[in-house]
Amino acid sequence: MPNRFLALSLSCTLFFFSCVAHASSCNPNESDAGEIDIAFKQESKCAKQAIKQAEALVKAASQSEAMGEAARMCSNLHAALMQLAQYKVGEWRAEYSGISENVDEDFDALLPTFMRTQCKQKITLFRHLATQGNAWGMYQLGQAYAKGDGVTQDDATAQDWYKQSALHEYTAAYLALGSLNLDGIAFPPNYAEAFDWYLKAAQQGDAMAQFLVGKLYYQGKGVARKVDEAEAWLIKSAAQDHAGAKAQLAAMADAGEIKKPFFGW
Repeated sequence: MPNRFLALSLSCTLFFFSCVAHASSCNPNESDAGEIDIAFKQESKCAKQAIKQAEALVKAASQSEAMGEAARMCSNLHAALMQLAQYKVGEWRAEYSGISENVDEDFDALLPTFMRTQCKQKITLFRHLATQGNAWGMYQLGQAYAKGDGVTQDDATAQDWYKQSALHEYTAAYLALGSLNLDGIAFPPNYAEAFDWYLKAAQQGDAMAQFLVGKLYYQGKGVARKVDEAEAWLIKSAAQDHAGAKAQLAAMADAGEIKKPFFGW
């Protein structure tokens, strides 16, 4: 977490509780909206204000946690992330890259802390990010629907959000869609579609996906059985130290289907 998160803004030094629910009142449309460059400058000022407000909220969250006030801590962390999230998009960012980078860095530093909590506000953050076109937010929203975490469990809605995330070439979404089509739990098995999703992730270098593509090639599920293709993908996965890929290659070698390298996989 950036060091500036450790210091409370001066306006909240004595009254941090009054900052807990403080939302940004900065509106770039209040003035100078007629000129794009001036509007962008105003937007950047709003972003800087949001950064300061997020710092105060994070400090308040730490104090709430120390006092055992979990609900208040969650509210503060969520509010801080929402303050920053609204400035993770916008045309102004290209003109004020330094400020936009600060927004992203602070958001990325705080997000893991929030994700480790049991805060109910996670679903609100996921939905906000998803509506902004954020692939991670779309995937997390899909996960929430798949598990019934904070929302009513709904496999079809989960699949829809995974597919929206996949449009942004998000690897985890490819894997999730592959699993939905492979395991036959939520939907009837569709090995060909599962293979296609796994292949997309494998081509991005994901070790698990490479293993699964290799396994499907070996089994001839969703694709014509090709031992040489199976071996090639399994070797890629094994090179990333995937235990399952190494075991599959060893089994294929023991069966005399492929040659075992002198130094192993």
